[in-house]
Amino acid sequence: MAQNKIVTDENLMESAKHGTDSYPFKCYFEKLSQFDFHCIDWHWHTEWEFVYVESGNMTVCVGESMFSLSEGEWYFYKFKDFAQILFQ
Repeated sequence: MAQNKIVTDENLMESAKHGTDSYPFKCYFEKLSQFDFHCIDWHWHTEWEFVYVESGNMTVCVGESMFSLSEGEWYFYKFKDFAQILFQ
C-alpha cells in the first residue's frame, strides 16, 4: 500500500529507513497528487535523494532555495538537506 505522507520525528527527520546501512538506496515511484496537500512535507534524512519528474510539474524546496521542475527534469540533493516537494 502506498503511503500518502512523510512520517517524521520531533526534529523533522523522516522515520522511514531507505535501503540498508551499507547500501542506503531505495527506489520509489510516487504520485505526489496522492499525498496529503499534494506535497511531501518538510523533512530530512541520512540518505541522498534523487527526484525525477516523469510527468507534470513540481517545486523542490531545499533549505531556503526553490527549484521548479518539469517533465524530464531532475534534482539530486544530499543527505541531511531539509526539503519539501510540491506538486503543481
